Amino acid sequence: MSKQLLEQLAVDRQQGHRRGLMISDDLVAVQSRFSDLLNQLNAQNSELLSRVLFLGADNPFGFKPAQRGSYLGSESTMVVIDGWQHTAFNEWLAVIDTLKAGGLLVLLCPKLDQWPALYQQQARAANDGSDSHANFIHRLAQLLPSLDAFSTGLPEPSASPWQINLPSEDQQKCVDAVLRCSRGRTGRPLVIRADRGRGKTSALGIAAAKLVLVGKKIVLCSLHRASVQAAFQRFDDTLAAVDKAKLEKLSVSPDRRQWGEAYLQFYSPQGLLDELPEVDLILIDEAAMLPISSLEKLIRHYPRVVLSSTVFGYEGSGRGFDIRLSAFLNAHYPQWRRQYLKQPIRWSETDPLEAALNSLFLLDAGRQFDNEVEQENSLAVDDVQIEVLNAAELSANQTLLKQVFALLVEAHYQTTPQDLVQLMDARQVLVVAHYRQKLVGVCQAFFEGEPDLAQRDPELLSALIRGQRRPKGNLVAQRLCNQFAEDRFFTLPSLRVSRIAVAANYRRFGVGGVLLRALENAAKSVGASFLSSSFAVTAEVLRFWLKQGFTPLYCGERRDTSSGSCSVIVAKALDADSQSLLNFAARQFCANLPMQFIANAELISGEVLGLLIGSSADDAGILCEHDIQNARRFSLGEISLFQARPNLCRALCALPFQHVCGWEWVIELFLLNKPVAQLIAEQKFKGVAELQQALQAFFATLVGQEFNKEPQE
Repeated sequence: MSKQLLEQLAVDRQQGHRRGLMISDDLVAVQSRFSDLLNQLNAQNSELLSRVLFLGADNPFGFKPAQRGSYLGSESTMVVIDGWQHTAFNEWLAVIDTLKAGGLLVLLCPKLDQWPALYQQQARAANDGSDSHANFIHRLAQLLPSLDAFSTGLPEPSASPWQINLPSEDQQKCVDAVLRCSRGRTGRPLVIRADRGRGKTSALGIAAAKLVLVGKKIVLCSLHRASVQAAFQRFDDTLAAVDKAKLEKLSVSPDRRQWGEAYLQFYSPQGLLDELPEVDLILIDEAAMLPISSLEKLIRHYPRVVLSSTVFGYEGSGRGFDIRLSAFLNAHYPQWRRQYLKQPIRWSETDPLEAALNSLFLLDAGRQFDNEVEQENSLAVDDVQIEVLNAAELSANQTLLKQVFALLVEAHYQTTPQDLVQLMDARQVLVVAHYRQKLVGVCQAFFEGEPDLAQRDPELLSALIRGQRRPKGNLVAQRLCNQFAEDRFFTLPSLRVSRIAVAANYRRFGVGGVLLRALENAAKSVGASFLSSSFAVTAEVLRFWLKQGFTPLYCGERRDTSSGSCSVIVAKALDADSQSLLNFAARQFCANLPMQFIANAELISGEVLGLLIGSSADDAGILCEHDIQNARRFSLGEISLFQARPNLCRALCALPFQHVCGWEWVIELFLLNKPVAQLIAEQKFKGVAELQQALQAFFATLVGQEFNKEPQE
């Protein structure tokens, strides 16, 4: 077997291809067959064994298991994946991307007809929320034998062996574009997009070296230091190729390369935002992993910025990032530039393994939207056709599956291959919307709650309330159970909206509302007591949920690393049991809000806080006479801001948000404790006196419009 395999791989190397080898049988037989292959390769001193990456738990073959993230930017000759024990599919792809031409992917797995059942058993044992189906593995097992990359036939040798000179032509164009950005006009950000394995990070390192040699100060920013190791390596290689004497003058540390006054310095995103060093150029690698809000701040602050991102891959990027960033750049930097890397550097463009991975994991699903540029002028909501599906029904329709996943890639900031697994396997309700035979929207909602838990495992329920246990697959249920010390959030069945996506050309026409109303009907039919959702909050997204009748119940205490925003949980009752529960929780939530963010103002904007408080202002609605009187006296200048501040804070908390719309800075002053000097600068007041006059005018209007109600003694 090894001789034929080595001959096959030799031809593959000539063609710039990589090969897949699937060993499928019972566990003992698979381990025996692979051990035999390794012995034969060892006997022949095969180059395949020079750099092996192994994904798995138990390792009877003597390989050191690959540590997550340690392989980013590296190359391998063979990748071995234990399909029994390792099903983190994002990691599969990350490791496979290290394979160079002539490399071998070995997939060790059960017999294909038995694999789905075994996978399902493991999922149930792990209680990971995907224990109803094994549709993804079933699809994988069906497709694998038919893929060219896993064929056993020996291909014909290539007349002209594949080779690539580095930097590749695309990389050189990318380097040239970065150099132009560094010396051209300011305010023209460069966006570099590439598929996996195109060498964009290496290109950044080459460009950085050329710039440091002419005295430039460069920052390289990425979420993970390990992911830009290739950039530092190519930086060093480029300097060595130019002049080894120059390399000797280079000061080297793990995060910095300094040559005279010039340097390349690595920064984490938060570190860069905190320090904002004065440099000539900012290079941001894998920009799709950073919050758009952070990217906007950096682009506004620095005159020259380069952003690179993987278009489709395990990093979780995709069209959602591209669309949002492009919208910001078009609005504020219309002269921005784009560069695209198409040519792979580790394998050829005809590599069958890349085609196989794209097919298995739908990595290029979002491409179907690439040519859709026309915005619909109108959409008749009554003509939208709704279909309700479960995961099994979706998985049985491969065409619809690809369309739904493509829409999720397009509409959401980050969509990873692991999301495809969840889409196919999780217990859920899917609502899809078609308009004129075209998929225009999808809503994905997961089942949460365990009605029999109080009888089956009362200790677990108690541990949930204490925050000591967090069962997977019950994100909202366990969070609210702990927050309010109320077990009914976990024992009442519910549906959590995980994603709601509408095609870009069909937004703002009410399709999202149609999807949620259809989900509400479907939820009632399956016995759900309430709907919920957890999302990274922005004012726009929160307005949407409030408009659909959902009530805010929880606000997170940390920023989400992807969005840069804190999370908010909203819910909507579907029966009397949940209505009383949600009313109780909403009152507690809104009573706590004014004090919650005084010491954590950076987590939330005044606009979002106003929406959260105003969402239940009717419950707070009537102020005591003393508060109204002091608000009036402040507006007339009879008492100072210091004297009236407690009354004015309570007044703000009793208002529907429309009264402070456009005056969000007032909320920032009273409820987020923003410094007066900062507000004066942001609002362009001439000084404290003008700020106080604006406040007096604001509260004078409120006293006249809102507070002329019957007072509460």
